[in-house]
Amino acid sequence: MNFELPEDLVGIRDITRAFAADKIAPHARKWDAEKWIPTELFKEMGKVGILGVAFPEEYGGAGLGLLGMSVVVEEIARWCGASALFIAAHTGLCSTHIRIAANDEQKKHWLPRLATGEVIGAWCLSEPHCGTDAEALTTRAEKTAKGWVLNGAKFWITNGKRADVFVVTARTKTGERGARTISAFLVEKGTPGLIIGEPEDKMGMRGSDTVPVNFENCEIPAANLCGELNNGYVDALRVLDRGRR
Repeated sequence: MNFELPEDLVGIRDITRAFAADKIAPHARKWDAEKWIPTELFKEMGKVGILGVAFPEEYGGAGLGLLGMSVVVEEIARWCGASALFIAAHTGLCSTHIRIAANDEQKKHWLPRLATGEVIGAWCLSEPHCGTDAEALTTRAEKTAKGWVLNGAKFWITNGKRADVFVVTARTKTGERGARTISAFLVEKGTPGLIIGEPEDKMGMRGSDTVPVNFENCEIPAANLCGELNNGYVDALRVLDRGRR
């Protein structure tokens, strides 16, 4: 069995390795102490193709899939686990959810910008009282004449402090449980009722911002439904499955 990387992955590995040695290694300890990585670093990653490695070519990516992203994350993590965690959440969670569930218009609007680092993504599934039982989430989305109103609390949201777009799971069948009672929504930074908390004081990965995200009568358009109604939890499991392969 041949375990050598194909030529295209060797290329992105070498680009990422050089980038990490030059742009990350000299600063990683300082970023950990300051509990913050400059957002400009991630913009630079986008410019050299690191963020878009797993994105389809039609959306501005390299089309190298999960293995390509694994190579990139490994090279970044060599020097800074927090920087690698950013990529895992931005590309592996938020962007992947949009890629597998969003409609064509949403994909065309968000994926090219996420691939280049023009915008940063976060994924909001976990809640403070659910633990690993994400199906028990209590954040709810209520239908209105104009769209949806979100209310609830999310916790442990990676990239939440710096994100421009959030994929948010919420219950859309009131009083029910089950895989087909939850939907996903796209919420943009600056939306009234979207409240971003302060980063957690963690034992490690401190440069990666992990924050609570609250929704208080947060109104979003009907067009911000991401995927089919009541299929958000199933799509979330599909996202997580890709990360566990």
